[in-house]
Amino acid sequence: MSYNWKNLTEIPQEVYTTDRVSSLSLFGNHFTELEDSISKLEDLELLYLGKNDFTSFPKSICNLTKLRVLSLANNDIDSIPDCICKLKNLEVFNINNNNLVYISDSIAQLKSLTLLNLDRNNLTTLGTGIYQLDSLQYLNLGNNNIDSISASIQNLNHLKELRLVRGGMLTPLPEELCRLRMLELLVIDQFTVLPTCVFTKITNRLRIQIEEF
Repeated sequence: MSYNWKNLTEIPQEVYTTDRVSSLSLFGNHFTELEDSISKLEDLELLYLGKNDFTSFPKSICNLTKLRVLSLANNDIDSIPDCICKLKNLEVFNINNNNLVYISDSIAQLKSLTLLNLDRNNLTTLGTGIYQLDSLQYLNLGNNNIDSISASIQNLNHLKELRLVRGGMLTPLPEELCRLRMLELLVIDQFTVLPTCVFTKITNRLRIQIEEF
C-alpha cells in the first residue's frame, strides 16, 4: 500500500482494515511519530518512511518483527535504540540522511541484515554492534565524522561493498581490512590512507574506487 506525498501525520484507518498488509510506503509526509497501533500490521515486511519529520526513531517499529526492509532515510533521527534487536528478520536498513550520533550495540542482533546505509549522518564512532553483523554485504559510512575504523571490521566476513567517502578522519584504515576475502568494492576519497596489504589484494575480485571532494 502506498500513501506517498499525501501530507499525512497519521496512518490511514483503511490500512488496518485491509487483510495481510505486507508493504507500506508513507514517503514524503509529515509524520513525527508512529502510533502503537502499527504493531497490528503483523504481516508487514516492507516499510518506507523516508522524508518525514521524525526526530527520534519511532520505537513502535520494533514490534514489526517480520520486517525485511526498513527505510527511514531523509529524516532528523539522532539515534538507533536498543529495541532494534527485535527486528531479527531485517535484511535492508536505510537510515541515511539523518542526524545519527548513536547506534545501540543491540544492532548486533540483526543477523539477517545484508545492507546498512548510514551515509550522511553525524557519527563519530560505530560502537561494537555493527562489527558483529556477520551477514552484512553492503555498508555505507560516507559523509560522517568517524575518527577510526576498528580492527573488528575483519568480522564482517561477507562484506562485498564498503563505502567510506567523506566518512571522517578514517586514516589509516586497519590492516585487518585485508582479511575481508569477499570484499569486491572499496570506495574511498583521496584523504584515506590504505594499509599496504590492500595493494596485494587488488585482483579481479577487489576494486578500489577513489572519489574526489
